[in-house]
Amino acid sequence: MNLVRRVLCALMVCAAVSGMRAADETLFPSQNSFIRNGSAAQDNFGNVQRLELAGRTGDNNRKVYLKFELPDGAGGSAGAKLRLTVTGVIALTGEATNGFFPFKVFAAVGDNPDLWNESSLNWTDAPGNTGGAGEVDAPWVEVGSYEVQFPLSATEQTIEVELPGLPEVLKSGTGRTLDLVLVPGIENAKTPGVVFHSNRVKGKSDQWPALLLTR
Repeated sequence: MNLVRRVLCALMVCAAVSGMRAADETLFPSQNSFIRNGSAAQDNFGNVQRLELAGRTGDNNRKVYLKFELPDGAGGSAGAKLRLTVTGVIALTGEATNGFFPFKVFAAVGDNPDLWNESSLNWTDAPGNTGGAGEVDAPWVEVGSYEVQFPLSATEQTIEVELPGLPEVLKSGTGRTLDLVLVPGIENAKTPGVVFHSNRVKGKSDQWPALLLTR
């Protein structure tokens, strides 16, 4: 076996041991924003470095919207994860932040990249938004869920949300644009929410929201 072949084999073995696959693909959102109800229902948050998610009742509900441009062959993905960096907790002064915060991820694939725009998105006009804390209208389909544990283990805590339902959505969906909506899985006045980095955080692209596809 010549040197080149030995090097290639070694790389393949290392990839297998570490769980990596040569076809894994990391996608960053082309757009991201969040919406908030109540007195902020008309406000736009597309130009901020944070994405807020909460189900606190009243005018304190927040949902997160992410848009990805799909590459060729995305419909053949065997697995998918959503990587997020949690940077803080949404809580009232003196409020306990022990416990957990559950949220759900909904997805839709389409040919309309202008379905929503981060520069104008708000609670009133957001597509699929029925107003309920954990609800998203069709054509969005629930593809995964996660529970953030409190207290946070780090100032900038990276989590990976398994999306077992996304490969089927990618396979059966038509179009090149994937929209994800993160919604709280609980609506409780005393349940803290969470804050994620958006793709506007400069110098920290490794902490932006990211879709990890496995072929």
